[in-house]
Amino acid sequence: MASINASTSGAGGVITTADATGILNIQTAGTNAVTVDASQNVGIGTTSPSVPLAVYKASDSSINIQNSTSGVTNVDGLQLLLSGSNGYMWNYESGANIFGTANTERMRIDSGGGVFLGKTTAAETTAGWYFTPGAGNVGLSTGNYFVINYVPGGAATMIDFRTGGVSTD
Repeated sequence: MASINASTSGAGGVITTADATGILNIQTAGTNAVTVDASQNVGIGTTSPSVPLAVYKASDSSINIQNSTSGVTNVDGLQLLLSGSNGYMWNYESGANIFGTANTERMRIDSGGGVFLGKTTAAETTAGWYFTPGAGNVGLSTGNYFVINYVPGGAATMIDFRTGGVSTD
C-alpha cells in the first residue's frame, strides 16, 4: 500500500503518493471514493477515469450545481443526470435555462416553458422563433414576423402577419 506524504512548504499544502504509479485514492469505509490518476484525471465512484472528471454510480448518476440563491438540498440548483440511457439537465429553480455559442445567447427556455431561439422573449423584435405554452403562441420573426395564436377550447385562433411590429390585417 502506498503512503501519503503531506507537506506545507511553499505556496500551500501538498499531498503526494509515495509509489511509482502516481495514482491517489481517497477511501471511505474501505472503498475507493475518489481517484486521481497519473494523467490527473479525477474519478468519483470509479478507479479508472478516462476524462478530466468522471462521475460514476451504478444507477442515476448525477452532478448538482448549487449556490447561495438556490439552496443545497437534492432538489435545489441545477442537476445533470444520467438515468439509464436518458440524459437530463434539470433546473429546480424558477429561472431560465440559457444556451449559447460564440459568447452569445442562442436559445432560452423560460420558467413557464416558453422556448425562444434567437430571442429572449416573444415580445422581442429581433429575428428568431418562439413558442409560449398556455398562451398557444408560435411565432417567427425576421424583422417582419407572423404569430399563430391558438387557445384550446377558445375562439381566439388567429394568424397575425406583422411588419415592424404592426399588424398588417
